[in-house]
Amino acid sequence: MKRFIAFAVALSMILALVSVPVSAETASAAIRHRDASGMNASFKAYAPESVTAGEEFPVVVEVNGEYEAHTLKLMLDFDPEKVEHVSTAYGTITTQAVANGGFPMSAVATSGKSLSFGLIMPTAPFTGSGELYTATFRAKQDLVYNEYGFRLHIDSPSDFAYFPSGGTSSPIQDHSEEVLIENPARHFSAEIFVESPEKAHPGDDIEVTLNISGEYQMTGIQIYLYFDAEAFEITEYVPGAVLEAAEAAGGYCIESHTANPGEVSLIVLIPDADISDEGVIYTLNLHVADDAEPGVYDFGPELARMVYSEPGSTSVYDIENVTVEGSETEIVEVFTVTWLNWDGTELEVDEGVEAGTMPTYDGEEPTKGGDDQYTYTFIGWDPEVSEVTGDITYTAVFEETVNTYTVTWVNEDGTELEVDEEVEYGTMPTYDGEEPIKEGDAQYSYTFIGWDPEVSEVTGDITYTAVFEEVVNTYTVTWVNWDETELEVDEEVEYGTMPTYDGEEPTKEGDAQYTYTFIGWDPEVSEVTGDITYTAVFEQTVNTYTVTW
Repeated sequence: MKRFIAFAVALSMILALVSVPVSAETASAAIRHRDASGMNASFKAYAPESVTAGEEFPVVVEVNGEYEAHTLKLMLDFDPEKVEHVSTAYGTITTQAVANGGFPMSAVATSGKSLSFGLIMPTAPFTGSGELYTATFRAKQDLVYNEYGFRLHIDSPSDFAYFPSGGTSSPIQDHSEEVLIENPARHFSAEIFVESPEKAHPGDDIEVTLNISGEYQMTGIQIYLYFDAEAFEITEYVPGAVLEAAEAAGGYCIESHTANPGEVSLIVLIPDADISDEGVIYTLNLHVADDAEPGVYDFGPELARMVYSEPGSTSVYDIENVTVEGSETEIVEVFTVTWLNWDGTELEVDEGVEAGTMPTYDGEEPTKGGDDQYTYTFIGWDPEVSEVTGDITYTAVFEETVNTYTVTWVNEDGTELEVDEEVEYGTMPTYDGEEPIKEGDAQYSYTFIGWDPEVSEVTGDITYTAVFEEVVNTYTVTWVNWDETELEVDEEVEYGTMPTYDGEEPTKEGDAQYTYTFIGWDPEVSEVTGDITYTAVFEQTVNTYTVTW
């Protein structure tokens, strides 16, 4: 029955006190002022909810805020008929102040109705948030919270002041003092945060998790998570390790993710135990709408209440030091980028390329086969590659370079006459050297008449060989008589032909003794091999006579 009552009380308090999340204030860096303007502090004393007669109990006094103080006098009033002071123990703030040269003081006033606490800092001020001291009292009767007579106060402006170097006292005016019921959860701290993908695309399936971490003990929580229901649809809700731990501890998890599109509500109650697990509270499997608009979308958690209840107690304490952080996911449109070669051949297709990104071609460099006339070099894409804004096709662009060749000119015997390099395709080559020659012989002379093959426009490496016309040499044949009298001259008689004498037969006058008869030539007539002179040869015959006796 007690467990049911505790559970019912906790549930009623959670449902009745739904509020916005309570976030822990983040202390800024230590302030440095010539005076106390801008400084602030709050002093709190925590007393038990109830005590029994004769029981000793602590009253913890803390300070929080942004301040620097050289003096402090803080009074804690109490009802001496109901409680008596036992002892005072300094806390972390005071202990640190002592280490920095400070002087603390604590005493019960002569009236017996107040505990005075003082702190003087001769040089460096004290600052920070934490415990000033813990005062131990003894109850003289059974008491509940509002019967102790406790009141925390600072009476004079000079009792909480800052002394700037070289200046005068500057009271810290912005301060407050209050006495609160001791909250066993006040030292707890937790971080509740959402994790979602940095980016998503229309049609994607993504995971979003609600998580918790920190040093805490929890017996109940009510929390919401909001998102854009037009962009995201829940396909599955999966409880995480934290909810599994709550159920294992006898807790109840009341969850709804279908009643209100774009909202997930969760209530967790653990009547007779608490959990302190870190990790995933739950996971949402979401589908990104195919027509989701590009943009940044929030997954915003909203903490209504997070509470702690001590075992056997019906009191429920808020865990106030909780930070709640959402997450953003950017929905980015994706497109298809197609890369084609010059002839339309598909080289690469990149699907799911995000809008705004610079596409990259990752394949082998495109090629275009050349021919005798041209070589092709890849120089980029058409259109020029730019950030993606839609489906696009890029076609490889090539630079056309006219091929060059080597033209070699050689003589008939293969002797190199001239080499012309880097002669462009289609141009007419020219030989610029001296005219080729070929040595003749007795029979022939040679005349250069051109090249083999016939010179034409360049279409590749080529060698031209000098061509010569063969001319049979002619000579002069001279015919002379025995006395070298010129009988006939035959000019331009071709080599190898048999010369002929066409004149009258040579004669030689005889005398009384001899008669001369032409019998041929000297040298003997033969085929022409050069200029030559033939001399008539005569046979000498002794004349005979008749002698008559």
